[in-house]
Amino acid sequence: MSEIFEIKKTLVVYAAHMNDDDITHLNKRWFAFESYDYGYRIFITNDKTLEDHCLESIGFSEGFRKSLILARVLQCDRIEFDCDGPKIEEIPEYDSEADIYGN
Repeated sequence: MSEIFEIKKTLVVYAAHMNDDDITHLNKRWFAFESYDYGYRIFITNDKTLEDHCLESIGFSEGFRKSLILARVLQCDRIEFDCDGPKIEEIPEYDSEADIYGN
């Protein structure tokens, strides 16, 4: 096979690991992201300006930040906050009035 394949590694977590404020911050374009039928897909960069302490000062939730840290540790290219994604016990969950399912 002479074709070259590009494989993207994705961490999938429960959508409720992010909250309404996280969605507001995403819409300010701190990250490249896209919504889809069941949540949000965030594209991970190695931009040092978006380290955890910076994300906290911007106002991203602990759940969002911990999910992002986990994805970075696992060397993922993106993270999906999905309504059917697994709940991670160590990451906070939020009740959200916003449309965290990307609709």
